[in-house]
Amino acid sequence: GHLRTLATVKSSSVGADASERIRIYCLEAFAREGKIPFSPTPLPGWELRPTVSPRLPDLIADHLRTEAEKWSDVARPDTLVRGLAMWGVMSEALPRLGELEAIRLDDLAFAGRCLAVTITRQPQGGLRGKTPQPET
Repeated sequence: GHLRTLATVKSSSVGADASERIRIYCLEAFAREGKIPFSPTPLPGWELRPTVSPRLPDLIADHLRTEAEKWSDVARPDTLVRGLAMWGVMSEALPRLGELEAIRLDDLAFAGRCLAVTITRQPQGGLRGKTPQPET
């Protein structure tokens, strides 16, 4: 199941880059188990997907600013405060969705007026099987 993660397939007869890599991986596994020599054609490096759409940050920041201005600091709703905190983490650290969802209170550390957030970066693309790395 971990081999097939691409949501869509290109219309070419060969398929998407990820599909081609999976085919080669499977052929290598069959060859290894059958003790058959196998040397696949080298594939280009992985292209990682962008973390955030280029126009989305401005829309979110504008909305949060507008909503925050409607309330005093003391009366501001908790949901808006959480939204502002998440936006701060997202705009500074650029986590992917699963990395953002995995952040817990234990991952926060206060040092005076500064807040440090530890994000566990999940391997992406061809890095499957590698250990996730925490980043503060």
